[in-house]
Amino acid sequence: GVPFFGFVRVPTPERGGCLCAPPACIGVSIKCKKCPLLNSGAKFDISFLTFRAKAKTYPKLNLTINGLSKWIANSAKESALLKDKKIINLPNPIDTDIYKPLAKPLAREILGLENTNKKIISFGAINPLDTDRKGYAELKAALNMLKNKENIKLVVFGASGDISQSTKSKGDSTNSIDSTDLIDSANHLKDSHSKYSTNELVSGIETIYMGYLSDDISLRILYSLSDVVVVPSLVESFGQVALESLACGTPVVAFDTSGLKDIIEHKVSGYLAEPYSECDLASGIEWILESPNYAQIAQNARAKALQFDSNLVAKNYIDFYQKIINGGGYKELLKSLFFASPNKAKKYIAFGAISGTEVKRKGYGELKAALELLGKNLGRNLSNENLSSENPPGENLAERNLSNENLSCKNPPGENLKSANPRYELLVFGSSSGENILGIKTHFLGFKSDDETLRLIYNAADVFVVPSLAENLSNAIMESLACGTPVVAFDIGGNGDMIEHKLNGYLAKDVSDLANGIKWVLESPNYAQIAQNARESVLKKFDSKMVANSYITSYEAIINGGGEYELRFLFFILHAYISRSHILYSQILESKRRLLYLYLNYLNYLGFYTFYQARGFYESSL
Repeated sequence: GVPFFGFVRVPTPERGGCLCAPPACIGVSIKCKKCPLLNSGAKFDISFLTFRAKAKTYPKLNLTINGLSKWIANSAKESALLKDKKIINLPNPIDTDIYKPLAKPLAREILGLENTNKKIISFGAINPLDTDRKGYAELKAALNMLKNKENIKLVVFGASGDISQSTKSKGDSTNSIDSTDLIDSANHLKDSHSKYSTNELVSGIETIYMGYLSDDISLRILYSLSDVVVVPSLVESFGQVALESLACGTPVVAFDTSGLKDIIEHKVSGYLAEPYSECDLASGIEWILESPNYAQIAQNARAKALQFDSNLVAKNYIDFYQKIINGGGYKELLKSLFFASPNKAKKYIAFGAISGTEVKRKGYGELKAALELLGKNLGRNLSNENLSSENPPGENLAERNLSNENLSCKNPPGENLKSANPRYELLVFGSSSGENILGIKTHFLGFKSDDETLRLIYNAADVFVVPSLAENLSNAIMESLACGTPVVAFDIGGNGDMIEHKLNGYLAKDVSDLANGIKWVLESPNYAQIAQNARESVLKKFDSKMVANSYITSYEAIINGGGEYELRFLFFILHAYISRSHILYSQILESKRRLLYLYLNYLNYLGFYTFYQARGFYESSL
């Protein structure tokens, strides 16, 4: 099916409806019923019905789950509903060009606090005083334990006053700040301060209620004027307030729980108190306020937030979206570019090489034999059966001279298998025409050279077959895998460097196994995962930036003689069609002989030409 990418900001998708399950609840890992949050004794309550509906729906979806924190991701992995789905962890981003430190004297002057020598503790969230899980009660208890309260001021934002002490309306619209200009934000904050500043004491500490702050600049000012921000939440899926504070260079104290553990480094950028110890929360606040290394902790806070910078996080999201798209999300759309009326029931097999149908070592004859064999056996139940031809089982084509050999399956000559194989069609590019394959409708796309057209072809195909009898390191295999299309090829030459058998493709032993591999890919119930594996395998091993760095390192080693030795001469040996890698030997002479051994996997033959040119340069410079 079409890939779906789901964000899990709270654990609700894996449960029968609750936001936060009680610690003793085991329904998430088994099946929701008799929900304690509902005070329900009924077996078939609303949590059971919701859980059952999800259990019927989720298996039908090609679903990838993104937990915004490791806690969310791990909860999904342990849940009965989502444990079989692909689960990743990509965090929320933050714009560190907006949320950045502002000098504390300036920030405090904006709020009219420039003459205070008190330490400022800030606490805030949406309706923090009304929501028990935001930990306001735990914060008050911790503040009550602090020493030197007369030297501390508390700033509360997100609320207009302590509901236990104040009658101010939290819904007062005049207290809502929505500005993107620093001067406007400053004026709003001054107005807010004059309107809501009170002589109230929370746990014996002078407290200012700032009301609701909704714009980034006002929040930046507030974080910057604070000496510490406390996030005493009992559970946080991520912890955006904590991240914003760190980005502004203000350390954070929180409980060592849930998504906050991803953001705060204990005694590095803040303090993670023992859950849910009010005493340790107080210790954490004092550790920050009294630390002789406060400036370093503040720098660490900013450095940690930079790891979540929007540019970095956005790149990770883009890379993953590309994996999903290239993993088959748009195959049906792309097929319509090449066929007037693409059939959703059909599977498309691609084959391509320069003059691929004319050059025998490109394996078009072997491909024909495999596809005819596949067509012949299509009508039979082959779920537990291997296809076979007249080739001896296990015989390796790489060790045979097939230039004049006529490979064939057991089909009688001239038999028309078109009606027997209506499900598969073949795309051939790199040749303008060629011999049709019995039983397989063939589309000859001609010579294609531009990257964009090739990308579309690879994505339109369900499988790409490389039946070459001799391959060094095939660009075509790499290109197909990069587009998320699995590859079937013979287990020869450099193919094994790119294809991981039954993970991102199939490595065949002979013609009959080539047919088995094509069928294995096309009929796999895990096709979407195989396609994602294909894309990921190229990113891990052959990404251009990574390979370029390997080249640069090797060039530097040659030029500098390893940093110690004078380079006298260089030669290299290319093991074509035999080994899966190429070895570069450099013999170096100075006071004594040494051998520098460099091992590289090259993208293509151009790499060797480049090294050849480099050799000439070095020899001429000696």
